Amino acid sequence: MNTTIIRQRVADFLKSHPPFDHVRNDDLLQLAGSGRIGFHEGGEFIFEQGQPRSPFIWVIQQGKVEVLENTPTGEQLRDLLGEGDLLGLGRFLDSPQYVHSARTASDVILYGLEATAFQALVER
Repeated sequence: MNTTIIRQRVADFLKSHPPFDHVRNDDLLQLAGSGRIGFHEGGEFIFEQGQPRSPFIWVIQQGKVEVLENTPTGEQLRDLLGEGDLLGLGRFLDSPQYVHSARTASDVILYGLEATAFQALVER
């Protein structure tokens, strides 16, 4: 498939979810071109608590993701995320590591967007 078509599909999806619903289409196309698309089967970790952050934030295109915290009493479910929700925003709170884990609760398709490109867009 032509990458221009893929970029347009990603931009169209983003446009239908906050905070991207207030972003100009050409900016969304540029942001969509900065990233990657990933597929995870149910029960896979996208990232784990304590790991260094990747250079991406993640938008859930399809499926469910559990946000988990490892505590002295065991694993605690903190949130259940779905279509259009964002993962990895803790980087903007100056946390160099993930403070929670993200595990797929179903088969999941993710759009990974470069965090620096996302931050530049937000700052505008």
